[in-house]
Amino acid sequence: MLTRGVAMTDTNTTPNWHPVVLPQLEVNSERALLVAWLVASGEAVKKGTLLGHWETAKSVHEMTAPRAGYFFPRVAEGDEPDFLSVVAMIGDTNQEPPPSPPHRAAASTISATRFTKKAAGLAQQHGLTEAAFQKSGIITERDVTALLNQHSVPQIPKTSSLDNLRLPSGLTRILVITGGVGAMHLIAILRHQARVNVLGCLDDAAELQGHQLFGVPVLGPLTQLETRWRNGEFDQAIIGATADVALRRRLFQQCKALEIPMANAIDPSAVIDAGVVLGEGNIIGAQVHIGMATRLGDNNFIAAKGNIDHHNHWGSHILTGPGVMSSSFVKVGDGARFGTGIYIEPLVTIGAGAVISSGALLLGPVPADHLVKVRVTTETVPLKKNS
Repeated sequence: MLTRGVAMTDTNTTPNWHPVVLPQLEVNSERALLVAWLVASGEAVKKGTLLGHWETAKSVHEMTAPRAGYFFPRVAEGDEPDFLSVVAMIGDTNQEPPPSPPHRAAASTISATRFTKKAAGLAQQHGLTEAAFQKSGIITERDVTALLNQHSVPQIPKTSSLDNLRLPSGLTRILVITGGVGAMHLIAILRHQARVNVLGCLDDAAELQGHQLFGVPVLGPLTQLETRWRNGEFDQAIIGATADVALRRRLFQQCKALEIPMANAIDPSAVIDAGVVLGEGNIIGAQVHIGMATRLGDNNFIAAKGNIDHHNHWGSHILTGPGVMSSSFVKVGDGARFGTGIYIEPLVTIGAGAVISSGALLLGPVPADHLVKVRVTTETVPLKKNS
């Protein structure tokens, strides 16, 4: 008898166990930190179910179930197993599998009856077992190549911007692009970051030349950016808190064209939850909270006391004023601009280039390139004096 929705196992057959292998998530790392498993031991999962979050030196990655069955972890939260090691098992029974320590995927179960000669050699070379393939019938070289491509990592170009990366005295030299009040705001955040040396600022304003912002000199106009980078004078750059979205986008694209690494500036009072994925060149202001599993793109400025709650997905080149409160599962397109004191309800989508006026309460979607107006009526009158 079958129970609806539950796969029953014949007690007279040996259970089948399929390893879940931690892929090579980055080319410059050897292992990853398990932030959290999202399913319990023994829980039934479907193919594609989100199993957990893994953290490397650069970002947080999601792991999904490669097949349906019952999930049993082999590492615990906080562990740092090697890439290509077995971190969990998925079987066709909800009974605990035999204990086995984390290990690299072995190539001992390659059947000559299932693999072509070339496929067997390629699978053994990369440590793949027969259990890694969900295909029935003969496994060909093309099948092995397709499985390897699922976990492939792009190669860093030989002429990468990392070739120019130098860390004098153990400090990362950061160049601030733009000056004035926006640069002062940024410099104040960067001063809290350890192992950072704010080298100077570039700005076209004639009145800023030769001046210092919190002790950081204005080195010259923006035309010096490429020359100073080619000369190896700085290691990373970041754009000041300018309110001009078009200028901010253009400067960021100019830096990327020159292959300049972009720094993130995060105030020490900000709270970044588990599973958050940040791009580069972002400024995160004082007392900002970014909730779990949120994705934030590149070159954004999130002003003080903002809240981007869990499972948000924000694009790039976005500017907010202080006190912008976004609920869960909100999507924001590139280049959107927010005023001060704005509240966004859950599941709202805001299109690219939208402008949201201060004091708005967003209950529904905002199309791209639209303005949300807020009508406010105020009156100032003299105070009544006591007789």
